Amino acid sequence: MKQIIDITAKLKKVAWKQSNGKLDLKKVNMLVVHHEAVYAPKAYNTLDRIVADAKYQIAKGFGHYAYHYTIDNVGDIYLCVPKMR
Repeated sequence: MKQIIDITAKLKKVAWKQSNGKLDLKKVNMLVVHHEAVYAPKAYNTLDRIVADAKYQIAKGFGHYAYHYTIDNVGDIYLCVPKMR
């Protein structure tokens, strides 16, 4: 099993403009997982791609990055939204 890589601190500056990234657990009714379903070499920089995607989503008017987790082309799993407490 792959390790989950927590990148929430790296995304904090670009991915959380209108949201503090925390949700009331009683209101959570789904989890969003995004898979990079494109061919890319193993040297592909997933973190750069996630940051660019987060900036794009913010520019389009989303209050935060839309995916809780992203799975890249080699199966690494990235936590993109802070864990709920």
